[in-house]
Amino acid sequence: MAVKKSVESRITRGPVTTNIVKIPFIVLQRMAYIFYHPKPASGTKKILIFTNIHYAGNPRAVYERIIKRKDLRDKYDAYWMTSNISEFLKLRKQWKNVVYKHGIFSIKVYSRASLWILAHRGPMNLPHILKNRYKEVNKIQLEHGVGPKITKGEDREYEDYIATCLSSEDIKKRHIELWNAPPERLYATGFARLDLLLGHLKRSRDELLEELDLPHEYSKIVLHAPTFDMGLWPWGDPYEGIANMAEFLESQNTMLLIRPHPYTIYDRGRLKSISKKYKNLRFVPMERYHDVEKLLAVTDVLITDWSSTYTDFLVTGRPVVFLDVNRKFFLKERCDGCMPEVPPEMRPGLKVSNEKELRGALKKSIYDGYIPDKEFYMKCLEFIHGNPDGHYSDRVIEVIEHVLR
Repeated sequence: MAVKKSVESRITRGPVTTNIVKIPFIVLQRMAYIFYHPKPASGTKKILIFTNIHYAGNPRAVYERIIKRKDLRDKYDAYWMTSNISEFLKLRKQWKNVVYKHGIFSIKVYSRASLWILAHRGPMNLPHILKNRYKEVNKIQLEHGVGPKITKGEDREYEDYIATCLSSEDIKKRHIELWNAPPERLYATGFARLDLLLGHLKRSRDELLEELDLPHEYSKIVLHAPTFDMGLWPWGDPYEGIANMAEFLESQNTMLLIRPHPYTIYDRGRLKSISKKYKNLRFVPMERYHDVEKLLAVTDVLITDWSSTYTDFLVTGRPVVFLDVNRKFFLKERCDGCMPEVPPEMRPGLKVSNEKELRGALKKSIYDGYIPDKEFYMKCLEFIHGNPDGHYSDRVIEVIEHVLR
């Protein structure tokens, strides 16, 4: 089952490489580790380490829930691990327990950790000194998304994790049926980051816009969040497409937010120059706007394709417009013989295949909040996320305490 490249040659996935600046840190950490004898955590407190690409996602939601609860702080020392120096310094200023992934003084914390809580797979998610012990280290997998794109089930490495926390009972059943996942290692906790989104939805829009440094004068906000195989825009020159859409939405008194997938390669300078031309256009990449849940909370209409972003957005009850392009690639060619976590038909919203249809769908969605089939919309929400009760993080914490016992 070879994974095929996208049919659009202009779209490429950014390589995941080690920044050359980090190499000295890694070498020094390795040398220090040779002379440091790892010891188990002393006392009654156990050490938990949370990490993700940025300070975001399911690990962040659980980490913040733990550090806010005194009963849990009394039992656990929770740390956030980051590979980004600027993020490390920012979190330190916020008085967060944070360690630098390649730091020498982090070794003591790493060697005494009782449990690692991750959102991605593979040895690169741990410090370099633990890469060779990846399968031995106690880990919980919280997942980074759930969506309709086909994926390889054998890449999920269920046996490498004490527990894998999935978004719902229905998604858990699909893992068991499609990929023969071990039921005893699966937990239908829901995605913890949805607690953050539900919390943001209770706050005032002006307050959220202020924190996001976004203008207040537009009556509506449209967020375009494509998956990495799609690039920036699916039709013609992507920069011209974005400029034309910004111009169209400006006439609708609507702001357009562009959030590229972090692995998409594009001309930042050209996108920045377009942003200067249109006051209603904002570029909101992950490296600057880690908290996508806050962006979703202020979004009135979401434009996406086969990205998993829409599954989180369903919690808002607001319209989604799907770019129904490259269907054959995403459902077959991307990974021949593979299956998706979410059935591809579970994309509740208007589906468009060209810019003219997109403009018509946006007019309906912006003014009327139009959703083609609200009953189907809620059915998809329940299938993917169960009951959004604001206690997803608590259920993950129950799994953490269970495996530690």
